Amino acid sequence: MNIKNRLTKLEQIIRPQQTPLVMIKFEDDWSPEQQQQIDAAEAQGRMILKVVFVGGKQDDNA
Repeated sequence: MNIKNRLTKLEQIIRPQQTPLVMIKFEDDWSPEQQQQIDAAEAQGRMILKVVFVGGKQDDNA
């Protein structure tokens, strides 16, 4: 096992992987509370999943 693999394994033991932050956008902008959570997660280096619902194209043939 090379040194890089050993360091990676040690890092995983010392700092377990954090769960991603899931944010759902309901309005045009993120709420202040959501933005604060996003900023904190970015500072921690966490993965952030941003869910944005968009209106679909309506079928003119319907």
